[in-house]
Amino acid sequence: MLLDLKHGALATSGDSRRYLLKTAYGTVIFYIPAQDGGARLARSVTVAASSCTEAGLLSTVALLHGIGARAFLEEQGVRYWLVQ
Repeated sequence: MLLDLKHGALATSGDSRRYLLKTAYGTVIFYIPAQDGGARLARSVTVAASSCTEAGLLSTVALLHGIGARAFLEEQGVRYWLVQ
């Protein structure tokens, strides 16, 4: 996928690369299971927003919403991409 970003920022949060290597920590180090125990959580969330701070905050909070990530992002009115 190719994006032409003229203004604003993109940020991605995900749980697929959690590890500890000397002083490098993953950004999200806990797992919130789906209510039915299924694996329907977003693995990666990318958000386009007006600033990197906003995009980073929204992508991380969406990831923490688990199966509610899509609904959360829809409420925020931002462009986003989910990988499940």
